[in-house]
Amino acid sequence: MYIAVYIENGELICYRNIDRFANFTGVKDIYLFEGSEKLTEMVRNNTRFRNISRICLTNSMYPAWNGIAADKSIDKIHLNMNSLNVLKNMFYEKKCKKIKSARFLQYQDIIKECRKNQDFQQVLDVIYLQYMKEKENGILTQNINGNLTVRFLLFTKYFYDKFKGIENSGEQGKYLKECYDKVKALMSNFDSQLLKQDVFCSLYIDLLFELHAYAQVVETDEGKNIRNKQALLKYLKESIDILSERKDENAEFFNEALNEIQEYEQCLSLCRMHPNSLPVSDSAYVAYKEIEYESSSYYGILNLVRKSAFERKYSFVLKYIDIGGLKLASGERALLNFFSWLYIVPYFRCIDTSLETSLRDNILLLIDEIDLYCHPLWQQKLIYYLIEEARALFSGKKVQIVFTTHSPIVLSDMPQNNVIYLTRKMGDA
Repeated sequence: MYIAVYIENGELICYRNIDRFANFTGVKDIYLFEGSEKLTEMVRNNTRFRNISRICLTNSMYPAWNGIAADKSIDKIHLNMNSLNVLKNMFYEKKCKKIKSARFLQYQDIIKECRKNQDFQQVLDVIYLQYMKEKENGILTQNINGNLTVRFLLFTKYFYDKFKGIENSGEQGKYLKECYDKVKALMSNFDSQLLKQDVFCSLYIDLLFELHAYAQVVETDEGKNIRNKQALLKYLKESIDILSERKDENAEFFNEALNEIQEYEQCLSLCRMHPNSLPVSDSAYVAYKEIEYESSSYYGILNLVRKSAFERKYSFVLKYIDIGGLKLASGERALLNFFSWLYIVPYFRCIDTSLETSLRDNILLLIDEIDLYCHPLWQQKLIYYLIEEARALFSGKKVQIVFTTHSPIVLSDMPQNNVIYLTRKMGDA
């Protein structure tokens, strides 16, 4: 169903394909019935109606529709807590390389399945924090200013989420269990205390497993198993070198994965480690690096996450990273969701490579309950910052914003002729 108002030859014209529609505005009204030549021209062909990207945002848990409609460019996208799952799947699909190995592909599918919406939102948060630090002023600039924490999940965590432990994987995880058993034997004498002293040991072990899921390339005997981090790094480098010598098409992928890990490791080298007194094998065990706000490591990790998300074709680190530390009130969380979702829209080609362009020339931004969870002081500023964000993010596009609200504070600075009041009449909305 469409209602669209255009200026044609200096005259406002309302086109619609809704039959029961009352127009009391004085604007010329043209009904486009199904099958009419004008409707075919405007809607089905890629003309005015199709040159609009509709972006719907809400912090509500119960939106009317979830998903993305795209044909070379975004036609419609709903951003909310539920539709985030669609974007999450697309994102990890993009960041996981498809390698012609049944075991490797199965494991990559498990990663994509087991990464939660919260994990993807963590990445969006950090990307938006990086954007905020470049801005002199913003609605959240003075409020989100705490330390961050970073840890990396072991590959065994995904087996637990998928199978409740690799031992319970049965026929479905038969070949992955073989890889698991080889890595377990290889690491049988590894000093587990190193996992409490260095979060990057987990990432290197994850890379070891992915190499074995692809192809076991370095043979070892009982006397050569891996005992410490140095031996682990040596094994990884030798394995990747062998792949290169074989002119394996995926050698560069594993080499880039190793380089990416080392970039993060160098960035966080000065950050304080928080170990845990529990055994590493305990499901409640957590150890992490704490990144002090406004330190060089803080800005470094923001840049690295953005680089991994937008610039790297694949990202090994983002498959395993867990970012925490943000202690947010519900209003802060709602606003960070809102603006981080909006910020990602112009970068959709980094998530869906089938798009020729992320957005069409005209953007219709539809926001439901824009004031949801917001403190009254933020409600006063919200529209100003929204307009400034839209101006910066959608430069060169024509943007129209339509929002609903119950808040008189949000409406206080709106011109009267920009406000439509809805009331119930005889039980109808």
